Amino acid sequence: MEPFSDQKEKYYKKLIKTMCEKLMHYASSRLPKSDAEDAVQEACCTGWLKIYEDSNAPLVVPAETAQEYYASLQDMLSTWGVENLVAPTYLPDGYSFTKIEVGNLPDKTILAMIYNNGKDDLVVLIVVFLQASRNQTATIEKNDDEPSIYTYRGVDHYLYKNMERVAVTWAEGMYDINIQGMITEEEMKSVINSMYSEE
Repeated sequence: MEPFSDQKEKYYKKLIKTMCEKLMHYASSRLPKSDAEDAVQEACCTGWLKIYEDSNAPLVVPAETAQEYYASLQDMLSTWGVENLVAPTYLPDGYSFTKIEVGNLPDKTILAMIYNNGKDDLVVLIVVFLQASRNQTATIEKNDDEPSIYTYRGVDHYLYKNMERVAVTWAEGMYDINIQGMITEEEMKSVINSMYSEE
């Protein structure tokens, strides 16, 4: 069993603490205090052990949870080591943040920010490499057409089609970024632009 990453353990401890406080409030209104404390302690310990057993599984953080624990989505990204990119500040009409999925591997952390417009997902995938040298190349599923290059802030972004979805991929320092969604190419360029800080 792999140990928790520091970020994941911090998040889970905060989640368990909040869960226990809410359980205690509920149990105290229905049970004698000593019985309530015993019941909550058992439930929280069981929950923590279950989370620890599944520590290699991706961490899924719903939007409402992220909003409760973090000042902003960007604040949450910083927790996972993303400093030189910002969460998209532009989204096509109708899209809103729904959840973030975090996967930890020995050499990288994979973050998938999921946005939805009620019908389709817009997925912003950021791979944070933990080592200075990379010895692997990501495999990208795309149509047969050659990608077009969109240059912004001196960085080449490779736009392509994956089935009917517009997609883009690029490398920025220790990050690989891939975005896909049922949006237009111009909307995709606006999403890209909004992920760079104004500094």
